[in-house]
Amino acid sequence: MMNDKIPARVKAALDAEIAADSDDEAGQAYREGLPDAAEWVKPARAGRPSLSGGSTRSPQIGVRLPDDLKHRLEERAAHDGVRESDVVREALEAFLSA
Repeated sequence: MMNDKIPARVKAALDAEIAADSDDEAGQAYREGLPDAAEWVKPARAGRPSLSGGSTRSPQIGVRLPDDLKHRLEERAAHDGVRESDVVREALEAFLSA
């Protein structure tokens, strides 16, 4: 039978949904136990601040590196206590400014 393949937690959730739709005491009790709509909304995550300023998204690029260069990047970032992207931005800025 197909019901045997449905996990118990899914069955319980479906039973709760059916109860919520009913007008009997069980349905009313279930609905009263639900959080308010405001509690269902997750607050937006702020994320990192834009490097471009304001609310503009910072452009991103992807770069493939040889293993040795990636290892040196990791070591430098760890030594300086910064993210790898900070090291890359600093190096690129210095290279393009020369």
